[in-house]
Amino acid sequence: PCVVAHVNFGLRGSESDGDTQLVIQTCSDLSIPCFVKRIDTEEYASENNLSIQMAARQIRYEFFQEILEGQKAYYIATAHHQDDELENFFIYLLRNQLHTAWQGIPMERGNIIRPLLNIPRKTIQEFASNNKVIFREDSSNASTKYLRNKIRHFLIPDVKNEYASVAEDFQYISSLSRLESK
Repeated sequence: PCVVAHVNFGLRGSESDGDTQLVIQTCSDLSIPCFVKRIDTEEYASENNLSIQMAARQIRYEFFQEILEGQKAYYIATAHHQDDELENFFIYLLRNQLHTAWQGIPMERGNIIRPLLNIPRKTIQEFASNNKVIFREDSSNASTKYLRNKIRHFLIPDVKNEYASVAEDFQYISSLSRLESK
């Protein structure tokens, strides 16, 4: 059994509300309990002297932990996938945080698991299309004002064009790096 926890960060107005409605409807259709948090992320970021991205991350994981404890659950499962890990690598590499870059995103950290981490975004998109899974794309993912999106839209396609297995190979390297750190 599982529950769904969804955060509406209030950053995209009616688009954010549409995402929330889809999550609520999908959970209802599948008879999965759904918990939703609505928050003014910009206000939270300002009050806590955080970037919007860091505020959203903090809000999200605090809410997930709250639901985990309230539901007496064991794990928080996120939807991070293989492309997220490669993006993460380049973000930390460009910030000169080499140790963090080479560590990658762990499949499991404490009570957080990432069951899709070995699956490329393209495979997930194909599955959704082939199985008529209704989903919404966050429009902010198209904006290149964020470093992650610049990496996603410009750097990674070029790297994959030259070196198709880069994401899989990086996962292998990062797993070795994590083992050596223990």
